[in-house]
Amino acid sequence: MTRSRREERRGAAFLLYQRDLTGSELQDLYVSPSARRQGFGTELLTSAERASRELGFRAIGLSTGEATDPDYMPARRLYESRGYVDVARGPWLESWSWTDDQGKRRPDWELLGSYFVKDLA
Repeated sequence: MTRSRREERRGAAFLLYQRDLTGSELQDLYVSPSARRQGFGTELLTSAERASRELGFRAIGLSTGEATDPDYMPARRLYESRGYVDVARGPWLESWSWTDDQGKRRPDWELLGSYFVKDLA
């Protein structure tokens, strides 16, 4: 986990990687609503990119909400401004569910998403 050096608990990023792959994946990047538009997201993204380079990865990827979802537009603009390219072939559906005490599967949430990749070379 990478935290902003400017202030604790304003945002977080989780970087996942596997040594046998050429790219890392930024699993989650979150900035508290009250701290947005202050550079925390850029700082977290920069830290994840730096860590990926130091680990020898040639690319970094991440998923985010679809372009039609206004809640994800600021994040998408950040990624595109930093050189990330939307490589998804159309939106994909990400969904989670859970099993209750009676063994019945319950939906948790769904998200139409896109996948972005940045070359780190």
